[in-house]
Amino acid sequence: MVYKRKSFSPNPGVEWYLVYDPNHPESPRELTWSPSTRSFSYQKDWDFIGGFVRIYQVYSKWLQ
Repeated sequence: MVYKRKSFSPNPGVEWYLVYDPNHPESPRELTWSPSTRSFSYQKDWDFIGGFVRIYQVYSKWLQ
C-alpha cells in the first residue's frame, strides 16, 4: 500500500514513495517511480531481489 510521497529525492527525475509491506511490518519500504522509463522499482531484501515491479490499483477511495 503506497501511503506517502517523499518530498526529497536524492536522484532528480525519480520519485520516491513510502509503502506498507505486510511481509515487513516493522518499517516502511521504499518504492521508486522513473517517469523517463515509466517503471517502478522496489528495494532489495531477503525475499525479493530488488528492481522492476508492476503496480496495480486495488482501491481508489478511503475504505472503499
